[in-house]
Amino acid sequence: MALLRARVEETMIKRLRRYMLAAQMAVDPTGANPDLTDPLATALQEMGNVPADVLAIGNTDLAAVAGADNVEFLDRVELRLLKNILGNLPETDMSAEWGSESRNQLPERVRQMILDKEKTVMLLWGAPGAIDATDAGSNSLTGGVLVFNFEDRWID
Repeated sequence: MALLRARVEETMIKRLRRYMLAAQMAVDPTGANPDLTDPLATALQEMGNVPADVLAIGNTDLAAVAGADNVEFLDRVELRLLKNILGNLPETDMSAEWGSESRNQLPERVRQMILDKEKTVMLLWGAPGAIDATDAGSNSLTGGVLVFNFEDRWID
C-alpha cells in the first residue's frame, strides 16, 4: 500500500501533537503541512530516495518507499520531527516577583525521546543509507587490512 502524505502527516501529528503545539508548529494534516516537509524529505533521503523537490514533498515522492519499508520510514520521519521540535522549543528560565518558571523540562524530555528513538532506529534499521548485506548481491562489502611498509629516513 502506497503512503500518502496526508496519512503520514496524520500519523506524526497523532504521535507528537502536544510537542508540536508547544514548539508552535502546525498540527493540520492537510497533506501540505510546512512543518512536516523537512522530516519527510530527510527520511526519504536517509532511505536512499531522492525527492524531486526537497521543499515540496508529494505523494509521488512517497511512492518510492516500498510497502515493507513503511514502518522504517515513519520512524525516521518521527526522529527528524523530534529534532525539529527540540530546535523550536524555548529553553530559558523565567523569574519575576511572583516566582519563577523553569522551561527546560520539556526540552529535556524531548532530548530523551530523541535518544530513545535514535536507539530504536539504529537497532531496527541501521544507520541512514546503510547497505543491507542481503540486498548487496555481488557487490557486497568485505573487510580487510591495509599494511603500509614505510620507512622514513632522515638525512643529516
